[in-house]
Parts: sequence; C-alpha cells; structure tokens
Amino acid sequence: MFSFFKTRLFLVIMLAAVVGTFYFFGDPQKLASTIIPKLKSSPLAPAVEEIENLDTKKLSEDFQKGVQNAEAEITGLSQRTNEVGEHAGNVLGSSIEPASDENVTPIHEKAFEYGKYIYCKQVVNDYENQNPSLKN
Repeated sequence: MFSFFKTRLFLVIMLAAVVGTFYFFGDPQKLASTIIPKLKSSPLAPAVEEIENLDTKKLSEDFQKGVQNAEAEITGLSQRTNEVGEHAGNVLGSSIEPASDENVTPIHEKAFEYGKYIYCKQVVNDYENQNPSLKN
C-alpha cells in the first residue's frame, strides 16, 4: 500500500516538474494554444471553461468592495475600542495610564475593587427583592 502512495507521489512530482519547465522555458501563448484544446477534451474541461468564462472585471470589483467593507469594519472597531477605553476610564475614575506615583492605586486593583462593589450591590438588591419587608 505504501508503494502505491510512493508511486503517486513520484508521478505528481514529475508532473509538477514538467509543468514548471514548460512554464519557465516555454512561450506562454504557444503553450496556451496547444495545451488548452487538449485540456478541453480531458476530464478537466468544465474547469477550463469556467476559467475562460471568468469575468475579471467583476471579480476585481467584488474584491474592491470586500476591501472597502473590511476597512469600514476596522474603522468601526477602532472607534468602539476608543469608546470602551473612555468608558473604562470613567468607571475606574481615571484615564488608563501607568501609575506615575507610588501612592496611586494601580488600575488592576481599582478594577478589582469596582468588581467587588458591583457584586455586593447586586447581592444587596437580590436580598431586598426576596425580602420586600426590609425595603425602606
């Protein structure tokens, strides 16, 4: 079984070498005029016809539209990133910058404290909702 794959691999390598040789040393127009009719009579005929019928102008327009859509998405994501940075600065009480003074609480500690505050607040709200008699 292994020799079968070795033979196939050898044939594929030889075919690639022959095609590469024709590509580098042959005249593309002459090769196209001789190879394409042979390919049209082979099992690859549907693929050759599909390649010949490709509308390159439409493909390039579609590609440009895709690039423009990607640019728009990236721009939107960068704007949202800036908004998230601003909101994080508002939530934590300062802009997101490295601490310049040793007495300033690091931002990760502020975030942790804020998380604890939100959690405790939710626990109190849940307890008050379960026990309406305790509400003021």
